[in-house]
Amino acid sequence: MSKKKVIEVVVVTFQEYAMDDFVFHSKFMIKHWSGDYHFYKTSKRALAQEAVDAEYGANMYCIREV
Repeated sequence: MSKKKVIEVVVVTFQEYAMDDFVFHSKFMIKHWSGDYHFYKTSKRALAQEAVDAEYGANMYCIREV
């Protein structure tokens, strides 16, 4: 039986994201419809996309790389 690792998600408001000294929490993110940015802490894009699909449904959001 294999354990599935839970990917940590960091939610950042637009105001925080727009600051000059903002540091990205991960290189994989989505921009949520509310205007917030969701960063997925993982080293693989496919795992980040799976987490997004599980949360919001397939083809709702596409992972961006920053």
